[in-house]
Amino acid sequence: MASDVLCRSWLDIAHLADVDRTTAKLLQTEVAQAICPRPQCALDIVKGKRITIPTQIPTLDDSLRGGIHVGHVTELVGPAGAGKTQFCLSLAATAAAPATHNGLETGVLYVDTERRFSASRVLEIARTRLNVTDHQDATSLADRIAVVRTENIEDLRSRVAWLQTSLGVVEGGVRLVVIDSVAAMARCSSKNDAGIPDTETLGVLAASLKRLADVFGVAVVVTN
Repeated sequence: MASDVLCRSWLDIAHLADVDRTTAKLLQTEVAQAICPRPQCALDIVKGKRITIPTQIPTLDDSLRGGIHVGHVTELVGPAGAGKTQFCLSLAATAAAPATHNGLETGVLYVDTERRFSASRVLEIARTRLNVTDHQDATSLADRIAVVRTENIEDLRSRVAWLQTSLGVVEGGVRLVVIDSVAAMARCSSKNDAGIPDTETLGVLAASLKRLADVFGVAVVVTN
């Protein structure tokens, strides 16, 4: 990972990689340049923050000034059965739907940690709420949603790191990343003597998600 290179001295890198000092310095510089956020003018930042993904709930969209904003991490909190997964499926459908049906026509990465993702439900939402009835439009919508499954929080962290280092978000044209749910990963993570999940691991994950949203201009939605 990039952090392994940037958090070490070039002397350590030279020793671990078995290269000379000049090569170690060059490697560290190139990694820093590769992941460093590119400069933006104030106007671009303002325009970027205006992009939203409608929730299809008028009162909520009004309160959120258009819906879920890109460039931010949005957390959905509620008890089991409150409808968090259905909300995420609806967002995914809206983001992937054709522009002719008031969708964003963009890529979606759906991280399903509890095996609750339902492709048939997404298509049903698209048909009933967005009037996506054409077979070709429905197929294109489904093709824009990539679903990945994780087994534990370490696996989830690796997925997020992959998105940042391999430019998976950019190459896939992704504007929405959904993680449903972080709570499931926290329950499976290592715990301290008091039985509380490792806060350091969760903190690193939260920071990575924030950077993913900010640097790549995507909406990150997590359920808890």
